[in-house]
This record gives sequence, structure tokens and C-alpha cells, in this order.
Amino acid sequence: HSNKMKNKKRYALFLIVLVVSLVLHTSFVLAAISNVEVVGSAGVNGVIETEDAISFTATVSIPGDTDITPDQLIMGSSQTFDTCSKVGGEHECSLQVPTSGKVVFDPGPLPYTITLKSDSGITNDEHTGIVYVDNKLPVIESFSVNFGQVNSGTLTFDYRVKDYACDSSQCNNKCSGIEKLELFEFNNSFAQTFLLNTNSCVVDDSLQIPVTKFVDGEHTVFIKAYDNLGHVSSENSVTFTLDKNAPFVDVNTFKLVDEID
Repeated sequence: HSNKMKNKKRYALFLIVLVVSLVLHTSFVLAAISNVEVVGSAGVNGVIETEDAISFTATVSIPGDTDITPDQLIMGSSQTFDTCSKVGGEHECSLQVPTSGKVVFDPGPLPYTITLKSDSGITNDEHTGIVYVDNKLPVIESFSVNFGQVNSGTLTFDYRVKDYACDSSQCNNKCSGIEKLELFEFNNSFAQTFLLNTNSCVVDDSLQIPVTKFVDGEHTVFIKAYDNLGHVSSENSVTFTLDKNAPFVDVNTFKLVDEID
């Protein structure tokens, strides 16, 4: 009987130790920097301009700490965050660099480290990341007109545009993305803006424009691209002659007709 009681006590003690271990392990795992956003004045996450101010926003949590303060979050070796506020079960902390105005950054990758500490100064979590300093304009790599759908009343403009943050190989596939394209003629007879709002660094696509937007004759249509930081590409252009009344082959009946239906 006494052996059974001893075994029960040992088993109960084992369970207590196991529960305490699980609580400690869970507390360690859950203390975290769960999300970090880094934006400049244009509001693009992870990409800033060469002259800019950077806003860091970190979402953090420490089990048992219901009042995380800015001095518990460290940028680099010593710079503490500006503010922390409770949002749900976590805290959202922010840091502005510089505190006012703007500073000049070298183009290319700019690494940073954020450390989350307990009230007693113990490191609970660390986040390392890179913000890219963008000094490059987007580039129109190709631009052409396709008459394949002109019989159905549409001109198709094929284009390829590329955006990138810097010349370093570390900036490969890093950019702010393409916000919009502008197509226009210098005589103001045609102008149209196409919103892309993409974070892709390469866009290879086409634009369909009604033939009725153009009068018969020769046209030179220009294209410009804007990235999400507001950088504007150099112009590219295509020249073509449009005759909407010229004979063409009706692919459905294989008959020659002398005007567009």
C-alpha cells in the first residue's frame, strides 16, 4: 500500500514538473516580434527614397507583460522606440527615424535589427530585416502596337516595364513596383492613364484601346511608367499609320470588305 502511495506521489510530482515546464516553454515561444513594417514617406513597405524618413512599426507580445513600454524595444544597439500601445492581445510599437525632417541614405540595402526585451532586460526575441533605398527610375524595355484586333475595333499596345531599387546585385527583384502607365500623343489628341498598382518588378502585358480614340493618319504614341515611389521613366514611343476604311480580310467569311462594320 505504501509503495502505491509513493508511486502516486511521484506521478503527481512528475505531472507538476511537466506542467511547469510546458508553461515556461510556451511563455518563451510566445514572446515574439510577430510583424514589422518599414515605410518611407511614400508608404511602400520595405522600400524608401534616398532622401526620406523611415517609420518602423513592430507588433510584439510577451506573455504576462500587459504593459510593454518603448524602452523594451531596441533598434540596433541602443535606440529605443518612440511609442507602444496595446492592440488586442499584443502591443504595436513605433519608431520614426529621424524624429523630424528627412535624412539622406546611400542607395541599396539597409539592414536593421530590432530586439524585444523583458522588463528585467532579458532578450525575448530579435528581428533582422532589410529596407531598400531606391534611387532608380522604372524602365520601358519594349513598346509596340499590334493590329491583330483592329478589325474588331481595338488597337493593342504591347509593353514590358521593369522597376528596380538599385544597381547592386543585392537589389535583384527588389523594387517599389509599378503604380501606373501613361499613354499619350504630344498634340493632345490622345491621352489615357492605366492604373496597375502592383508590387511586381517586371510587368509584361498589353493594353487594349478602342480604335475610335484615334483619327485616320499617322500617330506617334508615347508611354511613361510611374513606380510606387513616384519615380517616372523615360519615354518610349511607337509610330503607326491608321486607316480605318482600308480593305481588310474578314476572318469569319474570308471575304474582302471595304469598311469596318
